[in-house]
Amino acid sequence: MRINLNHFLFSTFVILTFLSISCSQDTKQTKVNNPRAHKIRVIHTSDLVRDDENTLVRLLLFSNDQEILGIHSSASPWSDTGIIKKVFRHIDLYEKVYPNLKKHDPSYPSPEYLRSITMPGNEVPNDYMTDTPGSLHIKDVLLDHSNDEPVWVACWGGPATVTAALRFINDHHPEEKEYVAKKLRIYFVGRQEGAGDTYQKEQPCMDYINSHYQPLPQMLTCEMYNYMNYWGDTGFWFNNVQYSTKEWVENNYNKGNGPLCDDFEYYDTGDCDGDAPAMLHILGDYYGLRSTEAPSYGGWGSRFSRTVNNDNRFVNWDEKDLNPHYVADAYSGDTITRNWSQKMCYSGARWDDDIQNELAVRASWCVKDYAEANHPPVVNLTVPQDISVTPGQKINLSCTASDPDGDSLKYHWWQYKEAGTSTATITINSAETPEASFICPDDPGKTIHVILEVQDNGKGHPLTRYARLIITVKSLK
Repeated sequence: MRINLNHFLFSTFVILTFLSISCSQDTKQTKVNNPRAHKIRVIHTSDLVRDDENTLVRLLLFSNDQEILGIHSSASPWSDTGIIKKVFRHIDLYEKVYPNLKKHDPSYPSPEYLRSITMPGNEVPNDYMTDTPGSLHIKDVLLDHSNDEPVWVACWGGPATVTAALRFINDHHPEEKEYVAKKLRIYFVGRQEGAGDTYQKEQPCMDYINSHYQPLPQMLTCEMYNYMNYWGDTGFWFNNVQYSTKEWVENNYNKGNGPLCDDFEYYDTGDCDGDAPAMLHILGDYYGLRSTEAPSYGGWGSRFSRTVNNDNRFVNWDEKDLNPHYVADAYSGDTITRNWSQKMCYSGARWDDDIQNELAVRASWCVKDYAEANHPPVVNLTVPQDISVTPGQKINLSCTASDPDGDSLKYHWWQYKEAGTSTATITINSAETPEASFICPDDPGKTIHVILEVQDNGKGHPLTRYARLIITVKSLK
């Protein structure tokens, strides 16, 4: 049999070209379906009271998984003096363990960089009329058109510094207000604008934002943050309380893990780590929960519902009966109803085992070599993360996952019913495997949220990464 060489070479070229294009299209489709998680841009503001100092330790341990643009003071009624000095002291401690942290992730920011973005903000409670280095820096970031990505401002203390930035923009750049409002996301840990009889009742900073911006920037208020504040309290930590006892802290966190972790101070009366939800909200997103896409999605920093008569203000959800609560309903005089606050905490506390295991691993990174420590698995969906289907249709769920340490992995798919709008309960088949499925219920127009958890069995503490699928049920018509 004689073969025409030119014809053979041409045919081979066509086949290889087709295969190359096909592979390219598959890769492109995978990227579309599974957008790579990107670090959230965030500015942290704090009054640096005792729980804030503990949260600052956590911030530095997780500084590799967020794009920190600034660390600024912002007073509350409980502020001490010398806020910025406390930040610099913690950065000095971070510097001592920084060389070891970089063994585990070279993207940890340098101490020099962290010092360069640490600035004093508004250190008089509710004083949003004064310009400070911190407020002007927030203003500059918000007005920077070279990057339109959202910017989160995490308010661990009072909101005066971010409000001063918005006041400056209102006064000097009114034409930029709509751009800024769409770009800015604010996470308040409480409101922290009043003290004593006025606690969370007077709100001059929020009143200013509400009256001067339309549209409003998105504002989340974590009124119930006690799942990170009252460590060791079953009423707030529920079944995860074992991860917050004094014994757990000593054995897994702040003993033997270097000077930064040694600085964490355990308090039996609360004030342990109350401002952590502001950071956990964005970390949960980076680890696959998509929690920053919409306040109602929920994640490590709680889940939120829109407040009454306010288009862009959100507060924690009650996960038991799914009814949103406005903060004023929680008060009888000046006493928070305990049962109410427990229910409000659950949307964040349900993740506390994963949150604290991650903390313990980060603490070990301060002193251990790479081979001695655990590192998180990598998870990729092999189906689209957003799906529209008709009732009765079989929905296939699948993923691939790997572990940098070669650890074995556990898979768990589950319905995050509170986050969806459908009231139907689905049954997920093969929920403990990489490939699962369920039948779409007859609930047109509603959404179903499915969470994938992939957990390793690594050294010391398991680490978990996630993916979230959102299924929209189409009408049969």
